[in-house]
Amino acid sequence: MPAPVVLRPRHHGLDHAQGRLRGLWYYTVGEILVRARTQRRRAEGAPAAPSGPFFGGADPARVPRLAAVGNRWPELAERDIYRQGLRAFVDGLLAQAGRAS
Repeated sequence: MPAPVVLRPRHHGLDHAQGRLRGLWYYTVGEILVRARTQRRRAEGAPAAPSGPFFGGADPARVPRLAAVGNRWPELAERDIYRQGLRAFVDGLLAQAGRAS
């Protein structure tokens, strides 16, 4: 497990390690909340995502990537990509640690 390298307090300082743990925690909780809410809404017979400007009416000139997602949000929110995202998160931390050495 790469945690000892990523979270090595003597190398990057405790504040730095705490920030990395917090980022990992926020990522994990965010994944859980999005999927739980999507599943709950589906079970209740409601749309998986609320309608409104955030999902369907994003201005492509201002936020092109969000506009591209648009109404595909429910489909995308149901995907289990936790491991893929976690791997990218840890790979990024390891790359940063390698540059700092």
